[in-house]
Amino acid sequence: MRTTATQEHLARCKALGLYRQGVNLHAARNHWAVRAIRAGTPAELVGHQLGHKDATMVLKVYGRFVPRGDDRDRWERVATAMDKEQARTARREA
Repeated sequence: MRTTATQEHLARCKALGLYRQGVNLHAARNHWAVRAIRAGTPAELVGHQLGHKDATMVLKVYGRFVPRGDDRDRWERVATAMDKEQARTARREA
């Protein structure tokens, strides 16, 4: 019996304990694309990963998720605070 990408995705999600009713391969694909764009991944790379010929479709669909300068500044502050906390925890455990 031949399995489809959707069936394979469902089987892997169930095996990992990540299965939820209503979550499908299309939703997972969109979720990944939004997270990649929000993380600052170039639209050209996201488009390539999604199989698009150029970044036009990516920017059309996901362009509203491209981080602004103030978003990046806020994320940098959060990341710096998390790094400092991890360093403190590592020193205490050593």
